[in-house]
Amino acid sequence: MKPIQKHLFLILAFLMFFSQFSIAQTPTWKKITPAGWSGSFRKVTFTKGGRAIAAANNGWIYQSTDTGKTWKTI
Repeated sequence: MKPIQKHLFLILAFLMFFSQFSIAQTPTWKKITPAGWSGSFRKVTFTKGGRAIAAANNGWIYQSTDTGKTWKTI
């Protein structure tokens, strides 16, 4: 194998290897705001057992007991 071809092969192999790890590191986002609500949460805190407490930008505080699927106003 010629030296240039060898270097190109190594670069290509490295890029293929690197691309596999960059895809695995991609974050996934889950919408947790209450249904029909167009606002956003300023802060969300998750506790043990799938409970969450969130402060919304409209001044309300919400609580969820099922990891954000349903919310109750406190």
